[in-house]
Amino acid sequence: MYAEVLKAYWEQGQEYLSRLPEFFQQGDWKNYAIIVHAIKSTSLQIGAEELSEMAFQQEMAAKEENEAFLKENWEGFFQLYNAVLKKIEGML
Repeated sequence: MYAEVLKAYWEQGQEYLSRLPEFFQQGDWKNYAIIVHAIKSTSLQIGAEELSEMAFQQEMAAKEENEAFLKENWEGFFQLYNAVLKKIEGML
């Protein structure tokens, strides 16, 4: 069952990887917050606690339109998300 959850997480992640940078670059914080909220919840479900916490911080900053925080922390968040997805891909 856990393998199925990981597969679904990875598949959804492929879409998010393409949409996140687009929303970030456009400053579309509403849609950005929606995606990072989903990442926060699903990451916690699979045990990626650090990523979940980072997604929570990104979500709160996006809702507040705190561009300084988002820009300062974007790269680390996106790299960790990408790394988690690659690790899962290697497990599938």
